[in-house]
Amino acid sequence: MRLYPLISAIAFAFSLASAHAAAPVWTVRDVDQFQDNFASDGTLTGFVRADMANDILPDSSPGILPGDSSVVVVADPISGLATDGVLGGKAVYCYVLVQPFAQPSKTGAALSGGSRWPFAGTESIGGHTWTKLRLDQSDVGGGPVPDNFCIDLNDNLFTPGDTIFFFYAAKSADGPGTTNYFSLETGTVSDINLAAALPMEFTCLPAGGFNRGGSLLYVDAADDAESQICWNMAMQNLGVLDKTDRYDVRGSAGGADNSLASRVVNVAGQFNAAYTLIWWDCGSQSITLADGSGSPLKSDDYAFLITFLGNLTLNGGVLLFGDDVAERLNASTAQSAFDFRQTYLPYVFVSGNHAPLFGAAPTGVHWPGRAFLDDVMIYGGAPDYNDFDVLKATGTSRVEMTYGPAGSANGAVVTNRVVVGPSNKTSILFGFGLASVRENDLDGIPDRALFLKNITRYTGDGPLGVVVGVGPASRSSLQQNHPNPFNPQTSIEYATIERTHVTLAIYNVSGELIRTLKNTVEVAGAYQVFWDGRDQTGKQVASGVYFYKLNAGSFTQTKKMVLLK
Repeated sequence: MRLYPLISAIAFAFSLASAHAAAPVWTVRDVDQFQDNFASDGTLTGFVRADMANDILPDSSPGILPGDSSVVVVADPISGLATDGVLGGKAVYCYVLVQPFAQPSKTGAALSGGSRWPFAGTESIGGHTWTKLRLDQSDVGGGPVPDNFCIDLNDNLFTPGDTIFFFYAAKSADGPGTTNYFSLETGTVSDINLAAALPMEFTCLPAGGFNRGGSLLYVDAADDAESQICWNMAMQNLGVLDKTDRYDVRGSAGGADNSLASRVVNVAGQFNAAYTLIWWDCGSQSITLADGSGSPLKSDDYAFLITFLGNLTLNGGVLLFGDDVAERLNASTAQSAFDFRQTYLPYVFVSGNHAPLFGAAPTGVHWPGRAFLDDVMIYGGAPDYNDFDVLKATGTSRVEMTYGPAGSANGAVVTNRVVVGPSNKTSILFGFGLASVRENDLDGIPDRALFLKNITRYTGDGPLGVVVGVGPASRSSLQQNHPNPFNPQTSIEYATIERTHVTLAIYNVSGELIRTLKNTVEVAGAYQVFWDGRDQTGKQVASGVYFYKLNAGSFTQTKKMVLLK
């Protein structure tokens, strides 16, 4: 599913009940549409291809080749489709709009991928000028395919930061020339304003979140409208929606080989250079991360994550959500899956169905002194709808939340931290998707947002520390921790006046580094972090006097605190 900033710019009134019957009939698959992508030269500035989500090579081929165009099937079984009186060919069109909008070079005929898809004019819809391109009949080597049409866009035009909105139109050969419009978000409609308000889209990454100073990527692999709405609301509540990029895995349930690893060309140069933290949510999908085995996906997300985490020089990591992520990872025999577990996320898989042990909607119980500060409801609907994974910690990993009493081995969330110098590389595994986190009290504070904030803050990455306020502060500052003395946890607040590299570290009275709480680039604003009295390895430290030191650009300050047990 997608985000649509255009809807607020378009006023429309319609009634599906009163709309005349649509003559053209559409059949459109999500995986045949344009897919979010990265620059094909592996940089942050190169051209981004407009390719479909689906891999067109046979499953037996080890390679991945996304289709070069977007494809629809449309026909009028009664009157047939009209012919374009000027351009020739069937009257089937794609409307295209590029955001940011003030880019004259990315409008008009320049958008076309070649002479097969001619420019058919522009139309003003809702205050925006949309480019209209005529589709061509698809040809897979044996001549034109009846009722099958394709559109290709210019592969040497779009650059990271662009979002391309699009929808389709077709005209009937009946007397009045009935025209209707199609978007996956609306289905078939007779009102062009509605299609333009809820278009499809693909994004050239890194995009607006990165350009606005963010370093977060949300991978939407849930293929579920509710999941993205839940994420958007949580990010909005946390004040990071506009600083977060999103990669949509189109049709993730179908195994189209369009996962994140299939589109990133250069992990270090175009991914680590932009992002320090990944939120990856597979929801209730049984096809989750790819392991390169071809069963069912040929791309290798685990190898990608190993490289990403290995390259991290700042605090960050990956958070993996989903009902079946742990189960599929546990079942994988691929070397990359084994290496990922061994190096970054050791855990024991207990069960792929929580319901027989804990009921459909168990309480997620936080362990005191760890990542979470409160319990939540983890709603499974019915036992045959959600089957959350049950986990145990092993080796260096630890349980942060359980289905049931704190202290039990029935893990709902497991974390593991690998410390390399000043960098905390944190991997977190959830037995469920974020949409399953529900309110368990009426205190007016969104539990889902607090849940996401607390576990993300545990990674030490910057943006989720923004809880005091947003926007530039009047001066950089470091506040006295509260409470002080403390046990088991204390809060530290600080502010920065500019985007800069920030480190916040804990030292003992001998000057030895105990824990790095922050080591990241942050935008100007007021921040809050917590220290749970543990060192870099997760071990509880002794009672005594400790010092915390903030370095933010040219600003440096140190304060004293007391841990008293």
